[in-house]
Amino acid sequence: LNVSVVLIVSVTDLQGRGREVSAALGTRLIGVEKAEVLWIATCSGKGVEVGGTLERLAKQIAGAFPFK
Repeated sequence: LNVSVVLIVSVTDLQGRGREVSAALGTRLIGVEKAEVLWIATCSGKGVEVGGTLERLAKQIAGAFPFK
């Protein structure tokens, strides 16, 4: 891929309860050269639909990203 880092984002939890959805994301930034973890972040939240909930969580992760 010719990149120095890889960002891995995983949906670590996704559950629906009636009209409420709960979700959690886990994120790791990996340095390719040494295969070392450079940054880790997690977040979770609830919403009324899956897509919007995951998008909001992804924006939280992006806002916390330290390398801008």
